[in-house]
Amino acid sequence: MSPSAHDFLLEAASVALVSEVHIVLTSLSTGKVLGEAIVPHPDRRRLEKLYLRPLHTQGEHGVDTALLEALGRELTATLLPPDVLTPLCAALLRHPDPTAPIHLRLTIADPVLGALPWEYLYLEAAPALQEAPGYLCLNPRVHLIHRSPTPVAVSPVPSDTLRVLIVWSDPCSPSYPALASAEQEANGMLALLQGAPECRRIKAQMLSHATPSGLEKALDSWQPHVLHFIGHGDSRQGAGRLILEGDQKQTEKEVSAETLGAWLSYPACRLVVLSACHTAALGAALVQKGIPAAVAMQLPWRDKVAVLFSRTFYGALVASAPLEEALCQARQCLSGTAADWGTPALFLAGDISRLLDIETPTPTNLPYPPNPDFVGREGAMGRIRGLLQASESRPVALVGMTGIGKTQLALEYAHRSLADYPGGVFWLEAADNTSVLAGYAGLIRFFQIPPGIDNPAEQVRDHLQKLLDPALLIFNNLTGRTDFSLLPTVGSCRIVATTREGYLAYPRFHRVEVAALEEDAALQLLQTRRVAESPEEQAAARAIVARTGGLPLALALVAHHVQRHGSFVEYRERLTADPLETLAQARKRFFNMTGHDGSLFDTLNLSYQELDATAAHLLQTASCFAAQGISLDVLQQASGLTARMAFTEALADLEAYCLITRHDDRWIDLHELVREFALDQAGGSRNGHIERTAHLLTQRLLLANERLDWQEVRGEIDHCRAAAELCERYDLRKTLCDLLFEIGGYMFEHADLATSQDCYERCLQMFQERDGAVSERTARVTMHLALTVLHRGDSAAALEKGRAALGIAETLWESDAPQLADYYNDIGYILKYSGELEEALTHYGRALFLCPHRNSATYASIANNIGTLHEAFGNLASARANMERALEIDQELFGAKHPKTAIRMNNIGRVTLAQGNAADALNLHLQALEINLATYEACHPDVASCYYYIGRAEEKLEQRAAARAHYWQAREIYLHFYGPDHKTSRIVHECLVQIDSQNEV
Repeated sequence: MSPSAHDFLLEAASVALVSEVHIVLTSLSTGKVLGEAIVPHPDRRRLEKLYLRPLHTQGEHGVDTALLEALGRELTATLLPPDVLTPLCAALLRHPDPTAPIHLRLTIADPVLGALPWEYLYLEAAPALQEAPGYLCLNPRVHLIHRSPTPVAVSPVPSDTLRVLIVWSDPCSPSYPALASAEQEANGMLALLQGAPECRRIKAQMLSHATPSGLEKALDSWQPHVLHFIGHGDSRQGAGRLILEGDQKQTEKEVSAETLGAWLSYPACRLVVLSACHTAALGAALVQKGIPAAVAMQLPWRDKVAVLFSRTFYGALVASAPLEEALCQARQCLSGTAADWGTPALFLAGDISRLLDIETPTPTNLPYPPNPDFVGREGAMGRIRGLLQASESRPVALVGMTGIGKTQLALEYAHRSLADYPGGVFWLEAADNTSVLAGYAGLIRFFQIPPGIDNPAEQVRDHLQKLLDPALLIFNNLTGRTDFSLLPTVGSCRIVATTREGYLAYPRFHRVEVAALEEDAALQLLQTRRVAESPEEQAAARAIVARTGGLPLALALVAHHVQRHGSFVEYRERLTADPLETLAQARKRFFNMTGHDGSLFDTLNLSYQELDATAAHLLQTASCFAAQGISLDVLQQASGLTARMAFTEALADLEAYCLITRHDDRWIDLHELVREFALDQAGGSRNGHIERTAHLLTQRLLLANERLDWQEVRGEIDHCRAAAELCERYDLRKTLCDLLFEIGGYMFEHADLATSQDCYERCLQMFQERDGAVSERTARVTMHLALTVLHRGDSAAALEKGRAALGIAETLWESDAPQLADYYNDIGYILKYSGELEEALTHYGRALFLCPHRNSATYASIANNIGTLHEAFGNLASARANMERALEIDQELFGAKHPKTAIRMNNIGRVTLAQGNAADALNLHLQALEINLATYEACHPDVASCYYYIGRAEEKLEQRAAARAHYWQAREIYLHFYGPDHKTSRIVHECLVQIDSQNEV
């Protein structure tokens, strides 16, 4: 199975000859390095003294929680520094699935690092990884797995039972004193595995007082799937040792990883559980010897938790759960037992962790075999399993639009869960009462009901309600025409229903929303018939996934059609031009494994026809936004439905027919193909919907750009882009120009200069075509384009465009017109960056003369710019006076925490440093940094400038280590945005070179 988008490799290795650690984060689904960092090597002696020794000697009451959290923070600083944690969270945000498991596969080359208990990683907070402070490994969806540096392929072993050999040994020797409860723990384990209901498919044997020869013989004769050892371990000799009893009383024999690995080399061996302290090194060594998996203890393990751990762990394993999921469930059971939950560590020889396929003779009438093309859905599968296995066994409804994969998900869950339902797994079609009754009648062969009996459906339903063993019933395609009283109401049956009429789920069912596939799974499904081999084909495949919104049925249609008719590139062009007609054509001669014939839009139309005019109007308005994250407040404004009640009722109708997915009372999503369908249905009113939505988004973005405060609109940028695409598609040029101009401004302020330039260039072309070469709009956009080009590093082109913009403005207005002040100020700014200081001063002076208001933002900008020129001339007192006047105005206009205020503080701090007061300069730059971090993302160039100035002040204060760290942060951001050849990147690089040379001296 291919890695998911939530599957990562985390590698840690010591840097040769330097006391540092190189951390590398790689996405296993793409093979791309997402982040890396060099961090100081942790001081093992210090950690041992402060944390590890208290953990090793914890008493019956456990360890101090504050100490454990402090250890966790230090471990996180080493393994997940910001340069690794930030791209990890960013990768998860690109594939937001709050239920999907996250796998961090850890490979550590350094034995000192490998011996640290990384399971106690503690995060203060991490968006997309962990919403609240806490231990990473207590998050039920995060799995930390120690992977062999040389992974091998491991396949699940089919078996009708799980064979477990329990081995205990207690030498009672001088080196290894008596274990108070080894025998008691082993006996408890045996009783548990032989008697607990959740362990009913486990066969367990026990080897007592194990010696090397006795263990070798037991393994050879029975060949268990799992070896569970209870006793002593030792990690003082390299790879670790198992301590068994010797041939004489009170003596011990050591068994190395190499020897134990040879004994376990038979094909059925899948797991070693080492319930003994100091066995983590042995577990790591065993998987490197080819043993598929090991769970080993890195710290002492209190007697009272061992059986509790085993009951949960083995109960999950026998249900064919992956090892990391079984271990996670066991951790949750131990989470209230001080530090014990972090003691077990999971080691894998490869990337496959479902090591056993427990076969079962469960009676079933499943109408379709397992789908070999089924991909993704692990999070949804886990949620279904958890809800059905909870003590409160309310039925589960899989809810979603047509084609989203509800039936396939129910079928896959049924096939995977046969072992969980010895009473039977049964499938019933449920579109109406007749279908349900016919389905019941078809099950009589499973219940020894004689043929020809009256009311066979009633007889079967009665048998189902009297079953002693759990059974699973799938009611497929539940509708409003189905009488719910026909479903079993008592007994051991668990029920999963599928429906596109979401309102049916309340309140009888647990509602599980079935979402579109994530990109990796969608790409895998798309390529089931033909592989996209070239870069062009791969890019086209990704575009098709986006265009179809990851809808499984649509992807299956496309895969079928591409196999018969050409390439992904060709299909992408057809799908972009007319998605509805293209998919309708793909439907011909298509039939999938669950009987769906690809009639995607016919089924959508059935839902659409149920809507009243208000709900249809609202859906058509929503289709003018991007498909994901549509704010309800903004949607209501765009729709023109001023009455909240009418809006709420229409929204409820859309949700009831699974045409939208609602998230609390804040926003909704709709599928990309529903969006295209609704636009098509809008007919003659379509352009009105688009223009009204685009105008609203333009006004909101304009106000945010003017205030430099994007908190309310940051989530609307994708909607702005979507509206712009629709304006372009339907030739709404005036509306498009206004929206593109504001998008360009937003992108400029957020340092996406390439996108900003593209927006301004498109605007300029349209303004020139509409208004001519000389117009106010043309002048304004030309100057914005000039400033964008300047920040991209092309001062010559910027000066050319800036002079052109000024020339247009001077043609439009009289020479003393106040409108010219901004143009002279902007051209002065470009001239200064181009090295034309005297000419810049002349233009600044002209701007100052024309500015009519001495307390305006324009005046503050001019004063600040004049101050920077005086700074360049060496007139520091005059420079500071002008900058402080600009700061005073901006604070009055915008407040003390505005990004313009941060610019002024940085400038004043720079002059203050030049005047010899490094401490005051540092304080100003730190204040500016706080403002910019609150305004922009942490990797914004304005944040980088703060780091650079902070570094300069720290260097002056002889704080070279801190200065180097801040220079390095600044350089990384500049390299990301501008590349290595940009002037700013080179300046910071030179600072790093200089400070490193000073350190060497």
